[in-house]
Amino acid sequence: MSLLQLGDSLGGITSSDKELDQFFREQYLSVLLQLKQYLKAVSVASDILISDPKNVRCLEAVCFAFVEEEKIDISLDSIGEIIEALLSVNSKNDRGMLAKARWLLLKEKSMEARQLLELINTKEATRKSQLFLCDAYQQLHQWSKMENICRAGLESATSTESDKLCWRLRLIKSLIEEDGVDRLNEASVILDNVRTEAKSSATFRLLETLNWLRTNQLEKCKNNLDMLEEQQPTDIMGKVLLIKAEYLQKTGREAEAVQLLDRVCENHPQNVDLLLNAAKMLWNRSEQREKSVTIMLNVIKINRDIAEPYILLGTFYGEQRQNPSSMQRAVRCLEKAFQLDPYQTRTSEKLLELYRLIDDIASALKLLDVVVRSNAKNRRWAWLQKGILHLKMFQKVKQVSEKEKEAGLAITCLQNAMAIDSNDSSGWEALGT
Repeated sequence: MSLLQLGDSLGGITSSDKELDQFFREQYLSVLLQLKQYLKAVSVASDILISDPKNVRCLEAVCFAFVEEEKIDISLDSIGEIIEALLSVNSKNDRGMLAKARWLLLKEKSMEARQLLELINTKEATRKSQLFLCDAYQQLHQWSKMENICRAGLESATSTESDKLCWRLRLIKSLIEEDGVDRLNEASVILDNVRTEAKSSATFRLLETLNWLRTNQLEKCKNNLDMLEEQQPTDIMGKVLLIKAEYLQKTGREAEAVQLLDRVCENHPQNVDLLLNAAKMLWNRSEQREKSVTIMLNVIKINRDIAEPYILLGTFYGEQRQNPSSMQRAVRCLEKAFQLDPYQTRTSEKLLELYRLIDDIASALKLLDVVVRSNAKNRRWAWLQKGILHLKMFQKVKQVSEKEKEAGLAITCLQNAMAIDSNDSSGWEALGT
């Protein structure tokens, strides 16, 4: 019996009794959090907040439980109100900020979540903040960033064996999505290494099936697909059907694949990841290109923070080169993609190509300046392309002073490109264009 109940049974209760009862409940709350009984802790904290809605200790407890426990019996709207109440008291509260980041991820506000988590990790990276940042990169399909944070997590001295399994599964996902023989081979090695401890996990089975598909081990892929469909795991069935559709495409059963993709889109009209992957598969078939574009436009309506649909739409509009308005749409799409993910090589290359086609040299140079400043991986390419642009300008201008200026700029840019790696000759063939 609590002191409040005791007071009621005695026919009265004083304010000091209430304060004492709240003190004991707050102590009980602290014990529950230490014991990791997060669901019970949320219940106790919620009871206290009814009479004391600005109780920082309880607001922090709910936020902490929300971060630590995946399944909390409280609505996202209610959690959002608690987070804002805590941050209104202290906008830099660590627990409030991390809880807000998870809330943003669950609301699929991917870019806001990524920006907040990058700020949190700059101040003090924790296991949870890194995992959430990894999830943000995954939502945004920023696979190389996801790969980097997974490798950092694996190298961390504080990572437990359980943590390392978590990081390895995420790393496998990023490697498969980045594609390429080396990436897929590394994913295969990691899958073999974690098979014993992870084989009962649905995530592992999906990754294993997808990797077998991408490495053309089609018989193994088919066996896993049959097993997954027999078990009918409703929470991952959309992903299973996507893999099956890709398998059907690879084995020449195109019509069946399209039917499956239509089914996925119909059954999951708000699932950005499923819709985008379905659109990408349809994109690869010229007769399905219009349908793919329609799905990608719907993806953008749901989540405007993912660069990938803008890249594909920019490519689609850019193919209509005889139509000036389509070319302008293409430029806008690729500029948006570049704004969202300036580290994506494909975006920079396609946008530069469009600027050249419409003879917008000023925008092309600005694009390359951004790449030089922000993208170490592409910096050499950007210096080389700047040098080529200045050489072309040297050929076009008439005045001697302008020619001297463009020649000087071209030489500087090409020297900078050479200085980054004088032994790498890749890309120099572009000088012959």
